[in-house]
Amino acid sequence: MPKNMTTRKTLDHLKKMSSLWPFLKPYKLQILMVFLALTLAALTVLSIGLGLRYVIDEALSTKDTSSLRFFFFLFIIITLLLAAASYSRFYFIAKISEDVTADVRKFIFQKLIYARPALFEKLPTTQIISRLTTDMTIIQTVIGSSGSMALRNVILLMGSTSMLFYTNPLLTSFVFLAIPILIIPIIIVGKKVKTSSRTEQDKLTTTSTFLDEALKAIHTVQAFNQEHRCLSEFSQYVDNTKQAAITRIQKRAFLTAMVISLVFMAIGLLLLFGGYQVINNNMSGGELSEFVFYAVLVASSTGSLSEVFGALQRAAGSLQRVEDLLTLNTEFIYKSQQNTSSLPENIVNNGFSDNSFTGRIKFENVSFSYPTKRKLPTLKNLSFEIQPGHMVALVGSSGAGKSTIFQLLLRFYDPDKGSIFFDEMNISNLDETTSRLPFAYVPQDPMIFSSDLYSNITFGNPKATPDEVEQAMTLAALDEFVTDLPEGLKTDLGQKGIQISSGQKQRIALARAFLTRPKVLLLDEATNALDAHNEKIIYQALQAFKKQGTTVIVITHKLTTISHADQILVLDKGCLKGDGSHKELQKNCHFYKKTLKLFSQEENKNPKK
Repeated sequence: MPKNMTTRKTLDHLKKMSSLWPFLKPYKLQILMVFLALTLAALTVLSIGLGLRYVIDEALSTKDTSSLRFFFFLFIIITLLLAAASYSRFYFIAKISEDVTADVRKFIFQKLIYARPALFEKLPTTQIISRLTTDMTIIQTVIGSSGSMALRNVILLMGSTSMLFYTNPLLTSFVFLAIPILIIPIIIVGKKVKTSSRTEQDKLTTTSTFLDEALKAIHTVQAFNQEHRCLSEFSQYVDNTKQAAITRIQKRAFLTAMVISLVFMAIGLLLLFGGYQVINNNMSGGELSEFVFYAVLVASSTGSLSEVFGALQRAAGSLQRVEDLLTLNTEFIYKSQQNTSSLPENIVNNGFSDNSFTGRIKFENVSFSYPTKRKLPTLKNLSFEIQPGHMVALVGSSGAGKSTIFQLLLRFYDPDKGSIFFDEMNISNLDETTSRLPFAYVPQDPMIFSSDLYSNITFGNPKATPDEVEQAMTLAALDEFVTDLPEGLKTDLGQKGIQISSGQKQRIALARAFLTRPKVLLLDEATNALDAHNEKIIYQALQAFKKQGTTVIVITHKLTTISHADQILVLDKGCLKGDGSHKELQKNCHFYKKTLKLFSQEENKNPKK
């Protein structure tokens, strides 16, 4: 590789490492303490060379025991100073690495938690977790260990080189002839170490992804008796990761062995030429000992820097993966500030209150395609209006665009064309947090967090009173379920609610939604796992919410729900095929009648118990 290309690559790696500077900046005082400790430690080590010279030339040659004792006590003091400096260096650099790693993880998670779903379509969750854990641990090691070693050896290299010139300029020239021989393999092999490290991390991420999927789908795996197949695939992924790691280790080991052999050969040559100098009385034995001591420091510092360079190359590979998260494109992040120019003052100051938004929703010529499917429009010039306090059913086959309407209402995405209005307000003028305030959402497969029942119910309203929680539980038909639990509301539900049924999960999610007292309640097949008795209780709760002015929008395939809806929107391939009541659509919409017939056939095949 041409020298200018190598230099440019090295500078690129340093620039990438410099992206951590904003996180290091708050700890400038601690970094200063590290530099002071490093400088003190380096000075104490360098002073040993001078002491060695005077011990040999003055104390030993003159057999002066008092001088020998003086240098011994001086050596003890130097040792204590070195120990204190080493402790300070280790403590402060380790603390800085922990602080910076924590800050980077918090910063990235803050971006992720406000990221649009489009990001997770392009970057799987397991990759994100790997970058926040494994890659950040590697970077932490570089900051806390390799970075400290690099600074220490740079200072020692500069100091010992200066002392070499002071001791014997002629022999120093031989030292500098050896340095390029050490640096060349560092540059060549270091690049290969970085490439191997990136490959290793990618394979480790693939292994983690497979492990995550297999364990999450453990019921499916065991139901189809595919344990052996999964074990075989996982073993292959592990072996691939291991082989990539071994390749990286081999390259680093080769680099270390090469540097060590070159260092000791250079020291041997120094002893040879230095010995001739002493024999010819051009220098004393003490000066030779001093020179060899500093030469060893130069060689060991250079060798250590090669190790550090390999670690930096590995960290550069990890930092490239982390930097993708640090520099997330703004298109993946929700707006941080709202455009308040056209909003009523009460909403600007207080967000949505019970009186500032009636629950009227209007879609006006809305078109939308998902970022990963730009050529396949999901909604096409869709227009409709929903009145406050109505129950609205979204009806249509899979892929008709029903769930996409919910995605747009919740601002997970914004329309490609057209507008969505809350009353008379265009939601594009609102930041996402404000526009979501009136809504509560219950998905078909609700998320149950790995905590107790109470925490799951109050997730959307942590400040709810016990009476409000009890009322929400009653509305969601959770009373009997809670009574049967060993610790009541404090019962841990396990990871993702593995200890409870699908119907119980849905009732918990409904209680969570009811507790927020929403102006608009979005239900995506939210009662499909309930029996007839509990479904009737939930329907009564929805009627009570309607009377209080809550708009209820339901995605459903159930004829009972559809027939009781105030308004039905019939969708097909992103287009509106019908808009009206059950009776009106039965008379005027052929597509609706065809859809009802399909729903009826499905219910007959799967009757409610």
